[in-house]
Amino acid sequence: MKQRIGFTLIEMLVVVMIITMLAGLTLSAVGSARNAAAAARTRATIEKINRVIMKQYASYQYRRVDVGDTSGKNKNQVATEKLKRLRALIRHEMPDRAGDLNAFYGETLPAATQAFKTKFNKSSDSSHASAELLYMIVMADPVGAGMFSEGEIGDTDGDGLPEFLDGWGRPIRYILWPAGFFRSDSCETDLQVTVNTNDSKFVHDPFDTANIEPGTPALYPLIYSAGPDGVYDINRGTTSGGEQNTFSYPNTLNPMTKDGDNRYVGWPWNDTDGNNRVLHHYDNITNHSMISNSN
Repeated sequence: MKQRIGFTLIEMLVVVMIITMLAGLTLSAVGSARNAAAAARTRATIEKINRVIMKQYASYQYRRVDVGDTSGKNKNQVATEKLKRLRALIRHEMPDRAGDLNAFYGETLPAATQAFKTKFNKSSDSSHASAELLYMIVMADPVGAGMFSEGEIGDTDGDGLPEFLDGWGRPIRYILWPAGFFRSDSCETDLQVTVNTNDSKFVHDPFDTANIEPGTPALYPLIYSAGPDGVYDINRGTTSGGEQNTFSYPNTLNPMTKDGDNRYVGWPWNDTDGNNRVLHHYDNITNHSMISNSN
């Protein structure tokens, strides 16, 4: 009997198919490992940013504000003016959009805002304005300035204004008052602004010590990465979810301001599963989810 030499076409195709499958599995495993490493780096960076941001944000509960001339004003009017000026101060010193640098409320523009405005030197928001302003806020803190490595900082749009980068090399964005942000697929029931004031989860705005606005919940800054899919998925006050500077004073002194689509800032964007559950933002890595998971 004649001895066969080599492989048949079918055998070669089977071998190629097996190699392709193994290569696919290997690439998938490598990709998963890289995403896991990138996510871990992102969480570490956001945790450090959050530490600085929350320290500054909490400090406003003890900041004195000049309410101006109080003659002829009753107690409620004075308290209202104090709350407005305190919120204006927070907006000025912790800006998340260019408009916060150009707007004005109160007697004088804070020195920190003047410094940010000089560095920012833009008349309108860029694609990464909130990330650039976040960097300025954190690096203005003496402790914060020494917490980050070169690999956590970059200038992705080449405008000379650095941003903090996530594990995928994308800017980490920031929203000061993310009234519409929610984390779980319960959406509406987890939405901060829909929590009933009698609900055990409701926490009143700590800056409103006189209870001028009893239905306003406690909000704290949102620091977020786009995650593995590279899409931020979070509304910043525009129909496209971009970084445009759409709000104007004095409306921005109210953290519950809605955009033109009647959505609160921080509301996750669009793609739903038909049950009013927004899905794509679940891969975003945020300080809110990290705090929630640690509780």
